[in-house]
Amino acid sequence: MKVSIPAMLLRIVASASAQNTPSEKPKLARPEERDSYDVYSDLLRVTKPDIATWTIIQETKDFTFCLKPAQNLDPSYRQVIDDYALKNQTKFILERLFSIPQYTLASPERWFDRGTSRMFAILSAVGFSVDRTRSGVCYSTGTAAGHSGTCLFLVKKDGKWQDDNGYRGDACGFGGAVYY
Repeated sequence: MKVSIPAMLLRIVASASAQNTPSEKPKLARPEERDSYDVYSDLLRVTKPDIATWTIIQETKDFTFCLKPAQNLDPSYRQVIDDYALKNQTKFILERLFSIPQYTLASPERWFDRGTSRMFAILSAVGFSVDRTRSGVCYSTGTAAGHSGTCLFLVKKDGKWQDDNGYRGDACGFGGAVYY
């Protein structure tokens, strides 16, 4: 049975994370680190361009990927969904590698700071197609008092991750509490 190098690396990271205590969660694997942070940064810039300073929860959240592509779409969508499901079996620690002007990283407990008007972002791990031109991510943004989220397929065009206008299928969104 042949196993691709990215799949093998992900299995190694997942295996190592199963042995870690909660305070020793893994970081994103080097081969996908840059692309993941580019996805996160482009997503936050485009989603809420008016936010001057983000507070990003420093641990990924395993949102259920709620997009369901039409059956006749490019097979790379299935690759993204499968990679997303595999990666989100593990919570990853996010680092200061975002390319957005101002942000802070905060522990999941900060989400419950009810007296703040900070704009929070909670992010999933990112799933990628084998050729790394399509990705899938789920996120929630808002204040501790109210927020909403969704899952998106993104496509890389001209070096930037953009909403995938070629996607055909169900849309999704969610609101309410996002607890850790």
